[in-house]
Amino acid sequence: GGENLISVTLPNSIMNVDALAFKDLPKLQYIYGPGSTTDNKGYVKNGELQLFLGTGITSYYIPEEVTALGTYLFEYNNDIKNIVLHDNVTTLGMDCFANCENLTSITLSAKISVFPFYCFKRSYNIEKIYFRSLEPPKMIDATCPGGFFPEKEYEKLTIYVPNQSKEKYLTAVGWEEFAKYVEGYEYTDLPQLD
Repeated sequence: GGENLISVTLPNSIMNVDALAFKDLPKLQYIYGPGSTTDNKGYVKNGELQLFLGTGITSYYIPEEVTALGTYLFEYNNDIKNIVLHDNVTTLGMDCFANCENLTSITLSAKISVFPFYCFKRSYNIEKIYFRSLEPPKMIDATCPGGFFPEKEYEKLTIYVPNQSKEKYLTAVGWEEFAKYVEGYEYTDLPQLD
């Protein structure tokens, strides 16, 4: 067994790494070789972060080379408390932050245009979500049973949106049920819309 393995080097011939490839290696901290992130904490294919080695990591800044987060990427990661997405990230995979029992804060990219169904499913301790997009992301299936943030389970939640876009968020289709969570925030580094 490789239960004590702390790093792995992928061969140059590697074509793909399954998200569950290293699930039985609890001490694995670094991945090297083709497709590894600049911080050696993940595996990227075609810009999508498909694997994250997050054991023991409480704060994570998504590397600049990442443009998308894979489905279930952080799911069941109970070490992570804070995640910041670089503005190169444009896509969030389904359930990418689901079941993260200690996740309390996340800063989303200013280029997120669609917010996926159940992104934070059962991550009940989330307190702060920073939406940096000047245009409210489209809510996908926001009318599903229980919605994204069932009220009773997300009592501490505040959704911070750009001050200049607060009214857009409050009136955007799919955002109505989140109005009580939305507060304006003064972002000083927002990119301009194309």
